[in-house]
Amino acid sequence: MDWVKVAEAAIGTFTGGAIALASMWIKELIDRRKVAQTWYEQYYIAEGIDRLLSHVRIMDLQMAALIPASQIAAEYETKGQSFDVGRLPRSEVHEAYPLEALVRLETLLKDGLISSVVTISHNKSDFMQKFPPGSRSQTLMISSLNQIRNLYGHLRTIRTELLKVKVKQKSDIEDVSNRPDIKQALDQLRQFTAEWQAKTEERDQLISQGK
Repeated sequence: MDWVKVAEAAIGTFTGGAIALASMWIKELIDRRKVAQTWYEQYYIAEGIDRLLSHVRIMDLQMAALIPASQIAAEYETKGQSFDVGRLPRSEVHEAYPLEALVRLETLLKDGLISSVVTISHNKSDFMQKFPPGSRSQTLMISSLNQIRNLYGHLRTIRTELLKVKVKQKSDIEDVSNRPDIKQALDQLRQFTAEWQAKTEERDQLISQGK
């Protein structure tokens, strides 16, 4: 028996088997990462931050529709016409309070800031729409619209940072809240919210004067 040939055949068989197993392992690893990434983007992006962006954008349109076009143009130095709120297309899904999306983002980011700000904006928008046109405070409405539009901008920044996250396995989301860019985006939203709230007394004085 030619032991050299036997050894060569055995080594070839072993090597081929090892390569096949390694290929299968690599493919399985890549597939698992793709599944994890797809899950992350669907659960936290499509059904999380994107849902919030849609909700806030609708609030923006509804609030703007309550304000005379001349005031909108003067406030934002633009020209255009405001729509009658009664003619705005309705979207019950996106106008409803986005509780599930807020819980997902709050869990992911380990921060309740977004939930708090969106809740305040939602309640304010809903509250203002119940008043007849003549009794609405233009000061409060313009200020609220500014707050909603800034919130939308901050949420878009947070979305951009969340899209940069690469998930290899579901447990990787535990580190998302520690990413410097996401922390910075949340801090910027927190700073704007604090500054807006600090002007509450000034707004209240104008509102008491019927403005």
